[in-house]
Amino acid sequence: MDYFFVSQSKVRWYIRDLLPGIHLDAEAYVQRRGALKEGTPFFLGPDMRPVEPLCTFFFEMAKTLKAKSLADYTYDALDVVDFLEDLEVPTDLLSATEDDLVA
Repeated sequence: MDYFFVSQSKVRWYIRDLLPGIHLDAEAYVQRRGALKEGTPFFLGPDMRPVEPLCTFFFEMAKTLKAKSLADYTYDALDVVDFLEDLEVPTDLLSATEDDLVA
């Protein structure tokens, strides 16, 4: 699983330098209503699709937390996911039982 953090400056750079000829106001695009806040983590699986429930959970958390807190929680969540994958019988967050979490 890959994870990334939203970076408005990178979006502006890609729009300006990598997509010449496309007239898009990068500033307005990254600050539009509903855009993800700076520092919001998102997770992609091997098929480059969002990994649930992590994406939804952190998108909701981003509404009230600052980027530093989101990063700290992200690394903790990744540790839990890695732990569950390393169990004798690997599992994921949605399939984890109470015994898995107690371990």
